[in-house]
Amino acid sequence: MKTNNRSYLFAVLAVLLMAFAVIPGGAETVYAEGFSKDAASQEEETVREAAKGAVDSGTCGENVTWTLDENGTLTISGTGEMEDYKQSSYPFMYDDIKTVIIKNGVTSIGDWVFIYCRSMTRVEIPESVTSIGWQAFEDCSSLKSIEIPKGVTSIGNYAFYLSSLESITLSEELTSIASHMCTNCSSLKNVTIPKGVTIIDWQAFENCSSLTKITLPDTLVVIRNYLPRRYTHGRNFYAVCLI
Repeated sequence: MKTNNRSYLFAVLAVLLMAFAVIPGGAETVYAEGFSKDAASQEEETVREAAKGAVDSGTCGENVTWTLDENGTLTISGTGEMEDYKQSSYPFMYDDIKTVIIKNGVTSIGDWVFIYCRSMTRVEIPESVTSIGWQAFEDCSSLKSIEIPKGVTSIGNYAFYLSSLESITLSEELTSIASHMCTNCSSLKNVTIPKGVTIIDWQAFENCSSLTKITLPDTLVVIRNYLPRRYTHGRNFYAVCLI
């Protein structure tokens, strides 16, 4: 009886050894068609890096997420549009946001999304963004310059109202300058309106008291009282160039 038990144990051990012998260190991961192991690893690394040092995180669109790290860098990533926010429901009204990095794949900057981010000094906008919403950067009082990439075709009213911009580079794809886009940007020094723009809407640069030069394209058809009021009072401090 003991011999039979011993033989049975040996048989079980032999089966187990054979089973482990055909599994080389564990099961192989199978990836969906078009999604390689390298792509998966890169995606996982991106997620880990975004989460590293994060002090807060959330969503700001159906497929768009954000993380805020301990250095005040707000990183927004994902695909598709950011959410458009309503007055009094501002998502990022934080004094500790210093830098905003929007990753490629995000296609819009929502209404009121960065309003009152008064410590923001830098924002990176990818070419995947096609629109900037109403009052998106209103009262960003530490933001000195911004570059709008060529993919942007529309900018909402009051987008940079009361900001501290000294310079702004506009997208070459714009066809109009929105109403009050840069009203009360008292540090703005010069602006070049890109070729293709046909209209500058109401008071787009009103009360830009440091503005000394506006370069206009030959495509411009309509100007709706965009000059500061004191220009009409005989104080010509513009050097306007046609291109």
